[in-house]
Amino acid sequence: MINRNDSELENAMITSKGYGEMGGEEKKTSILRHMIEHVPAKSEALIAPIQPDLFFLDNEFWVSYYLNNELYDKKFVIPAGDIKPDQLNQIEGTALFRKAYF
Repeated sequence: MINRNDSELENAMITSKGYGEMGGEEKKTSILRHMIEHVPAKSEALIAPIQPDLFFLDNEFWVSYYLNNELYDKKFVIPAGDIKPDQLNQIEGTALFRKAYF
C-alpha cells in the first residue's frame, strides 16, 4: 500500500481474495484480511505478496482507510493472467513492484 498523501492513513483495512476457473473447475481462495493502523505520509506498507501460483485467478482487493477523518474505500481487480513476473518493474522510491504496461 502506497501513501503519497501529505497526511498519514489510519486504520487501513485490506481484504483480498482470488477466484476463477481452472480446467473447467471453479477455484477460489480464502478471504484474507489485513489491518494497518498507521501508514505514515509519503510512505508504503507491505501487505502480503500474491503467490505466483494464484496469478491464474482474478485477484480482488478492497482497500478502506481514513484520511483526515474521512473514510475512503476502493475495489481493485487484477484479471486472471494479467500478472506476469517478467513484466514487473520496481516503483521508483519504494521497495515495491508494479506491472510494466509499456
